[in-house]
Amino acid sequence: LMRTEAALSAVSSSSCSSSSCFSSSPSSFSLLSWNVLAPIYFRKGPSRSSPSEAQFPELFYKRHGQILEVLGSVDPGIICLQEHWFAQQILDLYEDKLCRQLGHAAHLLQRSDICWAGRSQDGVATFTRDRSWEVVDEHKVEFYHYGLPQDRVALVLILAERGDEKENNTESQRRLAVLCTHLTYPHSRHDMVARSKQMSACLAAIERFVPAGVPTIIVGDLNGPSTDEVARHLRHAGYRNAWEELHGRPCGVTHVDHRGNNFASDHIWIRGNIRPVEARLLPDSASDECQMVRPTVGAAAHLGPRDVASKAWGMGHCLDNWCQLSDHRPVLA
Repeated sequence: LMRTEAALSAVSSSSCSSSSCFSSSPSSFSLLSWNVLAPIYFRKGPSRSSPSEAQFPELFYKRHGQILEVLGSVDPGIICLQEHWFAQQILDLYEDKLCRQLGHAAHLLQRSDICWAGRSQDGVATFTRDRSWEVVDEHKVEFYHYGLPQDRVALVLILAERGDEKENNTESQRRLAVLCTHLTYPHSRHDMVARSKQMSACLAAIERFVPAGVPTIIVGDLNGPSTDEVARHLRHAGYRNAWEELHGRPCGVTHVDHRGNNFASDHIWIRGNIRPVEARLLPDSASDECQMVRPTVGAAAHLGPRDVASKAWGMGHCLDNWCQLSDHRPVLA
């Protein structure tokens, strides 16, 4: 039932006797993480008073339509998105493509409403392929419940792999936990401390909600490299960086920020009986060392399907086109 070219392989272990652990023969599955740049944050100029893409429906429809074409062509079993916009037009667009057409189930969590300036309109989303995964449990983690006066959130899903109908029971189904989050951008030392506390909240939620022995993935836009304080928290808790485990070095660039800085912001961290067999950035034609350019509002409207579709990944100019879809590159593992 899983994609044979998938990027993560769950490895059975004779020392894991709990029914909640992965058991019997190993299986493979794919997971993609992407910050898709919410239209409310995508502005025509550097000032917060500059018009945003959210004011131009024809432009955000076109760009997110292109993003959905990419997701459809890659077709991972688990899709984790950050800056998912909770405007009804976008919710309907993703529901139609990913759920009705591609057979995924949507699990959404908007940022909480404790912010003094009003509720943020974005959040996180995880889409799971129905024929591959059954959602056993879902936990919505709002960081203010963990003592943080912030509106950031994380979504935890506990999944059971679907198999032969005769094997679809609690004792035989393989389990997997996935946490999707988007940490604060480090504008200042205060924000850097906040990021560490946010990850501590994520780890506390996993310890609270995920049964012992279940392989766990923490994924998302962590707004920092795999060598910072957040990463040290993760390593101390037993997590390994999927990219580093395969490539033997940190990932180079996944994001170009509003200041023009290029760095690795997007990560897949794994713990337990799970082994990465592939980790890459899209498009395939550009290495992780390639520098990204900032997207321009309206530029994606001039791209055709071949400019971003999987069959065009080998084209030399492709990365610049992909940079018009978002200021992040998708991480596929």
